[in-house]
Amino acid sequence: MKLLALIAAAAAGVIVSAAPVYTIIDMGTMGGSQTTGAAINQFGQVTGYGVDAQGNLHAFTSGSGAGDITPAWANGGAAGYGINASGQVAGVSYVNGKAVATSWNNGTAQALGGLGGSDSYAMAINSSGQIAGMASTSNGQGHAVIYSNGQVQDVSPAGTSWSSAYGINSSGSVAGYAMNSTGGFNAFVYSAATGSTILTSLGGSSYAFAINNGGQVAGASISSTGYSHAVVWSGSGVTDLGTLGGGASFAYGINDSGSVVGYSMLAGNNSNHAFVYIGGAMFDLNLLVSNLGGWQLTNAYAINESGQIVGTGTLNGVEHAFVLTPQTAPLAAEAALPVHANPEPGTVALFITGLAALFSGRYLRNRLASRVD
Repeated sequence: MKLLALIAAAAAGVIVSAAPVYTIIDMGTMGGSQTTGAAINQFGQVTGYGVDAQGNLHAFTSGSGAGDITPAWANGGAAGYGINASGQVAGVSYVNGKAVATSWNNGTAQALGGLGGSDSYAMAINSSGQIAGMASTSNGQGHAVIYSNGQVQDVSPAGTSWSSAYGINSSGSVAGYAMNSTGGFNAFVYSAATGSTILTSLGGSSYAFAINNGGQVAGASISSTGYSHAVVWSGSGVTDLGTLGGGASFAYGINDSGSVVGYSMLAGNNSNHAFVYIGGAMFDLNLLVSNLGGWQLTNAYAINESGQIVGTGTLNGVEHAFVLTPQTAPLAAEAALPVHANPEPGTVALFITGLAALFSGRYLRNRLASRVD
């Protein structure tokens, strides 16, 4: 079977390369049909969200203080989106139909406030407890913000009508995206030294979701032909990571080694598979797990410095959160798996819809709860 896989890989014109091998840990569900692992810290603690048997949304953490962390005052549920090395969590609670940016310290939830509007979201947290997210203004516009030392700082790029920050690194630099004057979106980074800077795209809209301590940013961009690819921005510009053979891919997480995770469509564009991008190649995570069993890994959202990956997949038809832990030895050369090299932008095609009305608070709530584009 290994030989057949290598022959098929060669026939398809893809690279065959050594890759990590992972063990999967099932994080289970919260009693309902959907659970997502959204973030993982350097100690393997995870935060995320899921629904119970009645369809109510709950935030959770694993590790010390594990379990349901939904505040009693959140009558609409809650979700965890970021976790730092101290186990502090950033997320959102829903109160009377409004989104409230929330932080958790030792399991105790605190509302963070906003910019005078009805909704706010906390999406990522760094080692210092600074939080990146979005808050609406009194006129209903969403602005990217940083929560730090009890203050809310608006870091929205000038001249944009909507923006949100999704990632923050240890120095307080954030990554996100903003709506431009034509209704498209531009990935941006913010730092205290330079302010907000729009990033180069592949030709169309772009979206930034994570930033590492080296300033590399992971996200996605639509090329001039209208198709979306996972990308990484660094000092050398934007790099197209390609796909797993299908039309589209998105990158959601990056660690300090530059390893990237996300999801990609497969050839035929009939399903999404989670991927890891290492050493210039994109690997289907479903091919790298030694104890995969009945899993299908559909989305990977974060990767820590040890290479552990958190995301969501289906197990016996139910969406479960998972954690992948690298085994000590990589695949031997004879057991190498097919991966896909970087194509030139626009060499694969799939029309990407959605991402058209993110300035709507209700749409944003649904999008952030699912983290699926």
